[in-house]
Amino acid sequence: MRRSVKAAMIAAVAGVEIPVDGLSMTEFGEALRCHPAEVPELVRYLHRKRLIWKSERGGHIRVFPISMAPGRGRPAKVKRNVADPVGSEIAELLGALVPSFLRLRRLVLDRPQRWSAETFANDQARIVEADQIMRRVRRFTNRHPDVTSGAIREALWLFMPELMPIVAESQADLRKSEKPFSKPVARIKNIEQNLPPDERVLEYVRRAGKNGIAAYEIAKMFRGVIDTSRVIDIAVMLENTGNIHVVEARKGGKGRKTARLFDIQFKPDVTENGTFYMR
Repeated sequence: MRRSVKAAMIAAVAGVEIPVDGLSMTEFGEALRCHPAEVPELVRYLHRKRLIWKSERGGHIRVFPISMAPGRGRPAKVKRNVADPVGSEIAELLGALVPSFLRLRRLVLDRPQRWSAETFANDQARIVEADQIMRRVRRFTNRHPDVTSGAIREALWLFMPELMPIVAESQADLRKSEKPFSKPVARIKNIEQNLPPDERVLEYVRRAGKNGIAAYEIAKMFRGVIDTSRVIDIAVMLENTGNIHVVEARKGGKGRKTARLFDIQFKPDVTENGTFYMR
């Protein structure tokens, strides 16, 4: 390397700000705007002139400010004050949710591209996993009331940013927000079986509240006495008499549309494309 080039580099290195954790050879050469082939010789020269500190470990060379030069070897690691993104309690929750997130990731990878019965089953399984995650979160908030809902959401979206949008499709409480979690919907207990089918269906709808209830869910509670098609027929009759609302909707924007029943005092919150979100 010519002396004129070395002199120019000595003048240039004074204007380069080298961070305390050093620069690689490539980064140092780019900072000096030096040809890559001349960087190794230049680093050795500046090191001898005590303008920089060259440290080599495991075959890798790193350039540090001369103020970081120790007696020998690479400078000690710089302690960085990085704030803990989550507390120990939330970290415990994230660890408990790992199996659910792994199953959800597998469902996402295995989802068929074209619509089919397998696609519908896959979407329903994803909603089930999202429900499991929400239930674990609610149990956690019951045990740790001092942990805010916003902190839990922030930790979940930081932990699984690619899967949380899928969870949030069916779980409105886990969307990015600072609002407190809504109260869970109470499970509908079985109603007296001696009631006529129409009265029993109406009672299930009234107990479901503002989120309504799907026709197939009511059919399950009848335990084979009547099927979903019969429930829908009863629902249409109750709608004609002004007791309930019946809408075709899909939960969380996924899967096929199904009949969902709402009490007459609640207006169904259904989007134009038939998507219904739990409130």
